[in-house]
Amino acid sequence: MLTNGAPGSPLVKRLSARMMAADCTPFFHLHLLAKDLAYAQHEASVLSLELKTVEAELVRFREAAERGYGEQDMSSVVEIFRNP
Repeated sequence: MLTNGAPGSPLVKRLSARMMAADCTPFFHLHLLAKDLAYAQHEASVLSLELKTVEAELVRFREAAERGYGEQDMSSVVEIFRNP
């Protein structure tokens, strides 16, 4: 559904293929995405906005970075579920 349905953007298709192949060759480092999400979360809080999905994503991306995936591609976040 995510790759062929309405939400099937080119980015979703590319990332899901990389996740399925366990290809973590860095195109955009996971730790940089976590940093950007933290910036978004901070700016939203300044405006008294709650970004629930960003909050949940940030927890997972930080966990993945702490587990050694920070220098790998952002698609490597799936590895925390593959290898709990």
